[in-house]
Parts: sequence; C-alpha cells; structure tokens
Amino acid sequence: MAKNIFIAATSQNCGKTTTSIGLMHLAQKKYRRVGFIKPLGPKPVKFNRCTVDKDAALIAQVFDMEKDLRLMSPVVVYPDTTRMVVDGEISPDELHERIILAYTELEKKCDFIIIEGSGHPGVGSILKTSNACIARMLNAPVLMVTGAVWEMSLIISVWAWPCLRKKGSK
Repeated sequence: MAKNIFIAATSQNCGKTTTSIGLMHLAQKKYRRVGFIKPLGPKPVKFNRCTVDKDAALIAQVFDMEKDLRLMSPVVVYPDTTRMVVDGEISPDELHERIILAYTELEKKCDFIIIEGSGHPGVGSILKTSNACIARMLNAPVLMVTGAVWEMSLIISVWAWPCLRKKGSK
C-alpha cells in the first residue's frame, strides 16, 4: 500500500497545485515511485488526445508522467455533469468507483501518491464527491492550504464579523 497525502484548500486558487508541485519534487527525492491524482477535475482540457483536468495535465507534463495521465484524472467535470448527476443519468457511486479504480492502479505502481483536491471545500458536494468524501474514501491524511492573511481578513470582515458582533454594537 502506497503512502499518500490529500492536498485540500480553504478556497479556490490559493496554492493547491503549487503545493503539489513542491511536494512532487521533494517526494521524488525520498521515494522511488511517486504518483499524482486529481480525482475530481473541474477544469477539462485536451492533452495528448484525451480530456483531463488541467492540473493533472500540468503535473504530467512537468514530471514526465504522461503514460499515467488517464489514471491521474479519473473524473473530469464538464459543464453538464452536475445536471446529469442530479437527473440520475450519472450515479455518484459510478464516480466513486472510477476514482477508486484509478487510485488502486496508481497504488500498484507507486510508493507515494499526492492527491490534489478540487477548488474549495464545497466543490463536488452536489455530486456527493467532495474533497472530504474523497480523502476519506482513499484513507488519506489532509494537508490544508489556506489563503493569504488579507484573504482571511476579508472573509472575516465580510462574512463572520457581522455574525460575531453583538446586535446594536458598532
């Protein structure tokens, strides 16, 4: 069984892929066979004649992992995927099965696997395939990437502060 780590984040675009690239570089110094998977990819791109998530394509290209690309991006979310799940055309269990099968194949080839989550904590929740669900499914410890201090200050001031203040105080 390969060791693994799940890279999650408090918001989108706060450094999951950058963190994954850094961890890939470091992991390759410690482990002989390092793998990467973006189980739920919300940003489809064409790469080497197949559609995969753009972050998986980047990692494959940077670390010369093109041969495992289909395993690295088992579920690509298209604009109509959410509707198809809600309408029952695609089962969340089917998505889970694709993720587990791809991960199991990677696990046979790797000593360490970096699992990159999708966007913010809510991404995938309607598909019953959130980051928390996937991390639990793959029995992976989670490394949480957080936004910059100014971003957290903005979140607190806009969302939390009004809820924390006493009614009538300034």
